Amino acid sequence: MPLQPTHASRSAAAPPTPAHAYSARRRWLGERSSNLVVPTLAIVAVLVVWAVIVKTFEIPDYLLPAPQDVAARIVKEWSLLWKHGAYTLMSVLTGFAAGAAIGVPLAFGIVLSRSMERIAMPFLVMSQTIPKVAIAPILVVWLGFGILPKIAIVFLISFFPIVVSTVVGLKSVETDMIAMGIALFTIVSKLERLAIPWHVSVRAEETAAYQS
Repeated sequence: MPLQPTHASRSAAAPPTPAHAYSARRRWLGERSSNLVVPTLAIVAVLVVWAVIVKTFEIPDYLLPAPQDVAARIVKEWSLLWKHGAYTLMSVLTGFAAGAAIGVPLAFGIVLSRSMERIAMPFLVMSQTIPKVAIAPILVVWLGFGILPKIAIVFLISFFPIVVSTVVGLKSVETDMIAMGIALFTIVSKLERLAIPWHVSVRAEETAAYQS
């Protein structure tokens, strides 16, 4: 004899009512607003406490300026800050991109090859025993006073975390899946190399036919 669906199973399979959807939306909006309001209130409270401390204890500007003075100086020197900020941002992005371009393939090699892991990991660990502050003067001597030493410092700081994070992420995935992804990437790249000349030749034939 087939079992009859109970009231609980029917209610669980029933679609959500508009009232439930409205309450879920209100709950989501409440969580979103709390995630915005609480950090904003915390920042405002820190700024107020900062200003009160500076005014109460009459702290000189060269030790701890008030937040309103900091904001006024930022507005006054905005062009200079933007210029040097863009320079710093370019250094950071270039160094990080170089670290990712070298670190991610190295992480793939470490995961896919046990020999590569035995060779690379000791050097990676040893590289973290040298303070970056100690390397900075040497980089200035080698690379000069331009942007290259800054890029090199960012590269050295970001390279090890990129490699380790990528290795941990790849080791959480099955090796067969990684090999399949590499194979698919190779197939797609070969198809693109074949498709681009074909597309160019077709366009050239269409252009020649149109001109004739």
